[in-house]
Amino acid sequence: MHVMVLDKEHFPQGQVFHHNKPVMMEFVEGTKQPYVFHMCWTASKVDKLKYMKQVGMWFLTDTCDEGALRSQSYDTGGCCRTDMVPWRVGDGTEIPSIAS
Repeated sequence: MHVMVLDKEHFPQGQVFHHNKPVMMEFVEGTKQPYVFHMCWTASKVDKLKYMKQVGMWFLTDTCDEGALRSQSYDTGGCCRTDMVPWRVGDGTEIPSIAS
C-alpha cells in the first residue's frame, strides 16, 4: 500500500481557514479553486456553518439545519439549493468575506 497526504491547496481544511489567510484569499479571488473543503479545526458547528457561508461554500437551504438533518422523518430531498452555483471570480456576485 502507498499512502500520500492530500495537497492543502486542493483539499484544504479548517487549519487553512484559521491560519493561512493568504491561501484563503486566493480561494476567494479565484486564483486557486479547492476540490473539497473540510472545516475541521473549528470547534463549533455554528462557526463551521458561518465560515462556510462566508467563503461561498455552503449549498444547503436554511431549513436544513442540524435538527432537521438528524430527524428520521425529515425529507432531505429539498435541502440542496437549486439556485446556488459555486462562487467564481467574474460572475458578478459579491466577493465573499473570510473575516472570522
